[in-house]
Amino acid sequence: PFSLWIRNTAMQDANVALSLQVPEGLRVSGGGGIVSNIDVALDKSMPLREVPLSAMVEGFPIGTRPLDIMLRAGGSPLAGHTLLITRAPDWMILGPFRGDAMHEGFPAENALLEAASLGRAPDFSQSCNGLGGPVKWQRFDSAKHLGSSGRVDLISVFGQQVNVCALAATCVEAREAGAFPFLVENDDAIRIWVNGDELPGDPRSVPAITSRRIVMLPLKQGRNHVAVKLSQVREHWEFRLSPEGGTNGVQGVPF
Repeated sequence: PFSLWIRNTAMQDANVALSLQVPEGLRVSGGGGIVSNIDVALDKSMPLREVPLSAMVEGFPIGTRPLDIMLRAGGSPLAGHTLLITRAPDWMILGPFRGDAMHEGFPAENALLEAASLGRAPDFSQSCNGLGGPVKWQRFDSAKHLGSSGRVDLISVFGQQVNVCALAATCVEAREAGAFPFLVENDDAIRIWVNGDELPGDPRSVPAITSRRIVMLPLKQGRNHVAVKLSQVREHWEFRLSPEGGTNGVQGVPF
């Protein structure tokens, strides 16, 4: 759900229209139905008007797409605005583990990467020893745990932790083989594997600073297994890995 707020500065009653340019795969609803145009009456006695809406992303590809909004009066444009709608890939999460496991392979990680290198689906039914006892893979619930910035928020999953790390896995499908740009944001340090092979990078921790960069992911045609390991020194613990802009031919595969 989100709201658009419109202020009437004309000192008189007015009627305006909202036009929505909705990207494919996204549905916007308001007032009980799907909308693309909304007529809004602005009363001079109540100059600020809220228009509550909801964006539904079933079928919406992973990554970020623009939702363009134009405010018009009498057919003439008054103002425009763009909202960025993000759908994260589906993630499975395992952890937390000791912080020094960030730089060491452990059985669950090794099994995940071996399956990925062989093109096999991961086995998320197994538990392993984590920080304080056995831990199991769990599905990341975007509705509950996706941060306001669109990042995967691990504190919302595991609570506040110090000097730990966690493992995450997802699957993306490419229409054809190639190197595709993905936006990577991480706090703290991150390591990334595609089909069992680690991408070159610097896994050192930079506490309390969110790194942001574009990384080219080498994807084969069809299904690709992606794994991420993220460290936590203190404070924020989150990451984003999603196709940049309008990357064509790449989509998430639900678990």
